[in-house]
Amino acid sequence: MSHESNKALLNIETHTLPDDYPFSVDELDRIIAGEVVSPHQAAIMARELKKRRQAETSTPVEDDYLANMLWYAEESVCHPDPNYQCEFGRLAAPGVIAAVIRELLQHRGFAKNTIPH
Repeated sequence: MSHESNKALLNIETHTLPDDYPFSVDELDRIIAGEVVSPHQAAIMARELKKRRQAETSTPVEDDYLANMLWYAEESVCHPDPNYQCEFGRLAAPGVIAAVIRELLQHRGFAKNTIPH
């Protein structure tokens, strides 16, 4: 290992890392090997893993939620009452729409890696 690599690896042994510390591959390898780890480092990695999981996987939209969204969508088309449109707008948040579209594309046979994230 080079001197710079050793210096970087020693940084992970401190307890004063910022919460958004970007671990290098070498640092992660040392932690995996059990050479160094602190509760603070574990918390940083757990937070990052949690964020990645939330970003990578969308929670399936429940059937009741979809049924309500469909009902308000149809009502807002059929009736001039703006309350139907407002309620549909509330239910049809961008994250929900994205999850529904992604699930539909997967069911139609699109490969997961062809669906933009």
